[in-house]
Amino acid sequence: GVVVQTGSGSRYYLAPKSAKKGGNDAKKKAAVKTAASAKPGMTISLFGMGKSDEETSSSASAKVSPAPKAAVSKKAPKGVPSIVDWKKNRNDSVSGFITGSPSFDEGERVTTSPIVEGSIIAGETVQTGSGSRYFLV
Repeated sequence: GVVVQTGSGSRYYLAPKSAKKGGNDAKKKAAVKTAASAKPGMTISLFGMGKSDEETSSSASAKVSPAPKAAVSKKAPKGVPSIVDWKKNRNDSVSGFITGSPSFDEGERVTTSPIVEGSIIAGETVQTGSGSRYFLV
């Protein structure tokens, strides 16, 4: 095996792997050479290290497209304040910045009480346990 050191000073032991399919020795030697000759702070590609040609080509060709995000085109119902840049908390409350509320300053950071009605997703109006309604942007 070989010990390599990163630019930040972390050291890693690269253990030799027993060849299962053979023919991978050239790749291993090239990987060790690349890691050993890397300058401090340099980024090296680890893609495909330790895989056979078949595994590398099959994983590279299997492209996964991200799920399309639904466009939020809804507007808040009249009289319902909106919460922007929000996140769902562990207790099903929501934290974010409120707009359109007579009780809070525009852009004030708020955390609601737990949501009891509605889905906690963008474009939905939700209601808290205390009865307050908010539109999630």
